[in-house]
Amino acid sequence: MVKKFTSQEISKLSQFRDRLSDLHLDEEKSDDYYLIRWLRARNLDLDKAEEMLRTSLKWRKENKADSILEDLKDEIPLRMKRMYPCASFGVDKEQNPVLFFPVGRSIYRIGIEEMGIEMMLKCNIYVMELIMKALR
Repeated sequence: MVKKFTSQEISKLSQFRDRLSDLHLDEEKSDDYYLIRWLRARNLDLDKAEEMLRTSLKWRKENKADSILEDLKDEIPLRMKRMYPCASFGVDKEQNPVLFFPVGRSIYRIGIEEMGIEMMLKCNIYVMELIMKALR
């Protein structure tokens, strides 16, 4: 269930948007529900929320997170896909996504030895983006 916005959150959201106007956010990242998460994470402190969001966007750009699903789809080794399975099973009765990601079975040491740390990091970003895509 989506939590409604308080009048204070609506006011802060408007101010937050003004502060971020230089970023030219895409449709997904300019959505009220996306932006309110940053404000709530920092108890509606505009300075802290802005810093957190800008840091995240910088990291995403440096690590090509926004395009990684397309960029790496043919590059992820089959063995890696088998070692770190992930699946979406639709939604539950309340329309929440049902995901399966057996993190406890992951063997990172072997992945690092076989593919190197850089590829393992890319694979982790790839899996997290898959999960976020399913959640959206």
